[in-house]
Amino acid sequence: FPDPESCEQSCLCGGTSGIEDVELLNASIRFSSQDGGIRVSHSFNEKVRLQIIDMSGRIIHTSLVNDGDLVDVSDLTNGSYLGTLTIDGKVIMTEQLMISK
Repeated sequence: FPDPESCEQSCLCGGTSGIEDVELLNASIRFSSQDGGIRVSHSFNEKVRLQIIDMSGRIIHTSLVNDGDLVDVSDLTNGSYLGTLTIDGKVIMTEQLMISK
């Protein structure tokens, strides 16, 4: 990752998304040790569901987030996690998150 203090992944998807009237999906999940949380950005006019999953596959956090929300993860230990964004029950992205406080 270019910046050790944060890691960001973006998902740009074209074609058939399964979400009506959406031609381009743009979303990112990044951890910021400076903010102490995960910042979620997306291009939807509604909340999306964020799930944080540990490497054993256990869902350890679920919340509904707006574009630009900061999700507190102070209770998580350092390590690798998966972050998944869903809307209307459809996964729009899954990315690896590295938590390092």
